[in-house]
Amino acid sequence: MGQAIGKAHIQSGAKPFVNLPRSLVASLSQSVYEVAEGFGLGEDELKKIVQISLHEYFARLSESSIDECSEALFALFSADAPDVKETLIDSFEFLATICVVSGMQLDEKISFIFNLFDFNETGKLNINEATLAFRALVSGTMKISSTSASIEVDVIDKVALEGFELSMPDNLNYSQAMAVEDHSLNKQDFFNYVFNCAETTSLLNHFDDIFIEETEQPRSSACLEKEEEKLAPLRFHTRMDDNLPPDEPWRDQLRFLQSSGDEETIQSPPVDGLSLDWIYGRNVATPAVYCSNGDIIYAAGSTVVKYSIDGDGKAVQEYFMGHFGHVTSIDVFNRGGSLGDVVASADAGNDPKICAWYANTLSSIVTIPSFHQNGTSKLIFSPSGELLLSLGNNELNSVAVYNWQEKKILFTSKLAGSDVYDSTFLASDNSFGLCTKDAVYFWTRLEVNAPYSKHRGVFNRLSTKEVMTAIACVGDRVITGSLSGRVWIWEGRVCTKLVEALRSGPITRLHVPRNVSHEHVALCVATHGGSIHLMNGNLEVYRRLVPNKRFGDTERIIDTMCWDPDLETVLVGQSNNGLYQMSVCNEEDTRIVAIGHHGVQGMATMRNSHIATVGKDRIKVWDAKRHSVLQESSVDATLSCVSYNPLEDQIAVGFGADGTRSSLEKSFVILNGKDLQTIHYGCNSVKSLTVCTYSNDGKLVAFGSADTSIYIHQCTEKGFPLLAKARGHSSPVSSIDFGCENGSNVATILRTNSISGEAMFWTTRGKVQTPLSQRDTVWGSQSCIYTASLERAHNSYEEEEHVTSCCPLSNNEGQSVIVGGSSGNLRVFSSSRTSKPLFLEYKGHSGSIQSIAVSGDDSHKAVHTMSRGDSCLFQWNHIPLSWEQGLPCSLTSSSKLQPPSDVSALDMSTMIEQMDNLDFSKRCERKSAVQKVRPWTRSIVAPTNFVPNIGGRLRSEERR
Repeated sequence: MGQAIGKAHIQSGAKPFVNLPRSLVASLSQSVYEVAEGFGLGEDELKKIVQISLHEYFARLSESSIDECSEALFALFSADAPDVKETLIDSFEFLATICVVSGMQLDEKISFIFNLFDFNETGKLNINEATLAFRALVSGTMKISSTSASIEVDVIDKVALEGFELSMPDNLNYSQAMAVEDHSLNKQDFFNYVFNCAETTSLLNHFDDIFIEETEQPRSSACLEKEEEKLAPLRFHTRMDDNLPPDEPWRDQLRFLQSSGDEETIQSPPVDGLSLDWIYGRNVATPAVYCSNGDIIYAAGSTVVKYSIDGDGKAVQEYFMGHFGHVTSIDVFNRGGSLGDVVASADAGNDPKICAWYANTLSSIVTIPSFHQNGTSKLIFSPSGELLLSLGNNELNSVAVYNWQEKKILFTSKLAGSDVYDSTFLASDNSFGLCTKDAVYFWTRLEVNAPYSKHRGVFNRLSTKEVMTAIACVGDRVITGSLSGRVWIWEGRVCTKLVEALRSGPITRLHVPRNVSHEHVALCVATHGGSIHLMNGNLEVYRRLVPNKRFGDTERIIDTMCWDPDLETVLVGQSNNGLYQMSVCNEEDTRIVAIGHHGVQGMATMRNSHIATVGKDRIKVWDAKRHSVLQESSVDATLSCVSYNPLEDQIAVGFGADGTRSSLEKSFVILNGKDLQTIHYGCNSVKSLTVCTYSNDGKLVAFGSADTSIYIHQCTEKGFPLLAKARGHSSPVSSIDFGCENGSNVATILRTNSISGEAMFWTTRGKVQTPLSQRDTVWGSQSCIYTASLERAHNSYEEEEHVTSCCPLSNNEGQSVIVGGSSGNLRVFSSSRTSKPLFLEYKGHSGSIQSIAVSGDDSHKAVHTMSRGDSCLFQWNHIPLSWEQGLPCSLTSSSKLQPPSDVSALDMSTMIEQMDNLDFSKRCERKSAVQKVRPWTRSIVAPTNFVPNIGGRLRSEERR
């Protein structure tokens, strides 16, 4: 019989009948029994059978065209018959062949063939029936394929006979009392033989999953090409995708900046700690889900937030801090019991992982290192909750199935070369599907311990080559949404029916409530146009919702959606960085769950706990105490930086630019600090403004630009005239601080940093100053990171990490300094003079921290951090710390310790326990490689009142 290699080439006359779904193959079989008068089929009988069974499947064809397809198929099956008008084809050969080339799974094909040739319906096949089945399979498939090879009947019979011999018990195999003719195969024996015989499996695989090029129907190509531009594959940009900063010749020169007159003090930890108070915003495109008790789980940076309402109706945030990378996917499964729901979350970036944890307690169950390079882009529980399906955040589109409780990978595959838009488990743990730009792919397995096998989804005569953008499973039916906004039903791997055309742009998400039987809602469909369609069990639209109609087109795009049947609310995440809970009964009844500033570029704080942020074309003013937006205004420009003046009656906002703008175009605006009304539009740089800062007396405002210059404007005169333009940097300006002479309040000096590590000093008239002349300058702010006071803080970072922002808790001497890094972590350094400074480290953001600001007074301070990588704002409470009972151990550069929350609780047992938890991981090791040289260190001289910052490692993790 031999073994076939590759996939069969089907003759054109049989192509319309390839990849038929299971229901149509069964319908053909039933029609044969009803129409045929015997075992043979005439041409007219075949036409009638096809018309009865496949009329709806061939809906695009006329009756005459369907008859032509039947004639072509009949000609193939009767090619070796005598040339007579009464030619008949074998009905069993016809049905067996159609079954083998159908879209059914292999086990379904074998079951159909077994039942087809079980003439006596005994549930067993004798040797004659099995031989006839194998002969019919080989004969029929040879007729419809393009191969010219032939197989001898004796070879086929030998394969059939071998199956009976192998299935006979050993004690009867050589017995004269029982012949093979007296033995029979039940269905399980037949399955076992077919799946374990090389010849039979080769034949089935040769004719399985055959790709037939669909005939493309006329369509509005220009319209669909425009829609394709809106599609975003499941891919997250992470830090490891960013270009590393260029080598800078300044790190090796740090030792020359040390002041020899400073006496070192003993190591002491920071006396100031932080506690995460509130997070504004969320990770766009990361799913947000409901727990069974109505709590909401969503991601912000590397943090997973649990949002709930307490007994007083107040919103509460709790945090799971088990990730370091950008959290990209979340799913929840209700396992019941006292611990309630299990949440699975995954991240992307360096050292990615998958975490499973309890939603009620936020306690970790298991942590699994990610199989995928660069992390996971989609993670979902199987229907049983025993498995996890993960999709890689990489161009290989790797796929992995985990037994998460045992931390074991059961299956891996990859699908390189195409963008992936969605993935999910289907009706059971034995199947899952992926939507790609090229096709829909299905993976199935026959039993629990068997590997999954991949099959390509097919449309055949039903549809065009439409891009499927979302996939879900409603009961046993696979549902996909497409680029054109249409919903489709699949049977197995065959698309069988167009359900609904929603006409609201591409479908972005499909959501099916898990373990819920609702009277109306069985499927939720979200579109790129910002509408949600709730469909019932018959996949008819039950209700249409349009959340936040006032939003612009780009802000209304829905990237996540979840339905709660008990609350009858829909959780909606939109591309504006917001998350909303909407009542199905009343669209106006909408609660804000999370709101941020998508594309945030700059942040500034006021003394009264108000925060201003800018990004894209919008400025927002936040109330840090109420965690809400106070004011919001649009500006007809791309906003890039912001600063309050000390009197808080003005807000300076710089504009970004794509490339170079005209010298007459506006480059900044001064707004009223109370009502955001425009005071003045001004022009200075033709490129993007990168930073702006007011002087302490409010008389000057300086703008740094991507053109490497600093523009200093007079605020006390009408029109905010340009006072000076300072030029000397070789790269865009990143930070500006104003300073004044000791004993004076008049700003006369600036210090500036650039993104390439330069540090320079200027007069307010734009004249360059030497670092030596600035020893006695009192700085009104400390946003520059390349300063002598932060030298040891820079030394505390690994080579692959670096300082990106800083801010003292106050301008008083002796206060701790907060430093933001490129990894998204915060470090709090004490002000003691030591060459081995200690610090506390807090995680939360998933991108480099561009800005840190402090609001409030000495009675209550809040620290605000901003990252452009995750577009989230984090608000931290300041907590005074005390170490009166000493440190738990003699600290080294790899020590790790939680800050004390209560001094009296620090006893000997606590110290011993914390010593056991010290982390001597590779991540904390100092590297022996030659350090980079930072150019700014060559030009900085420590001031006379220099207080060195601190850098040995005392890290803490945020509370869980």
